[in-house]
Amino acid sequence: MEAEKFKAEAERSIALVKEKLAHGLIEEVERLRRERVITSFRERVENHIRDVSVFLLSLLNAPWREAPDPAIRQRIEFLMKIYQSIRKDFGAIAEMNENKLSDLFPEESKYFETFGDAIIRLMNMISQERQMVSYLIRVPRKK
Repeated sequence: MEAEKFKAEAERSIALVKEKLAHGLIEEVERLRRERVITSFRERVENHIRDVSVFLLSLLNAPWREAPDPAIRQRIEFLMKIYQSIRKDFGAIAEMNENKLSDLFPEESKYFETFGDAIIRLMNMISQERQMVSYLIRVPRKK
């Protein structure tokens, strides 16, 4: 009788340990998946920041108050579209709705008339993208 109780208790304990191990493995797999997503996002942001920075260097002597020519305007608009895509992906990775995303990272205006306007927009985009990566690394995932 006593042996049966002990055996039943041991079986319950073993089942509990197995369940905890399985849960731990699931959490570890999820953590590794999230790390890969964040690493991929960070690499994408780093590539975009590098592209924008190189482009900004090419504009170093641009006439601040003049409008960019169509080719340069097209390049600026392209870089801004990539920023919008990065911002959207950040919201999905961070599991944020648009309101919270806008509170933390207001969408940078796509409007610009002069080189000065464009340069400021691009620099703000770089700043936000760096902050997005930092946020993902710092803030733990919701359960």
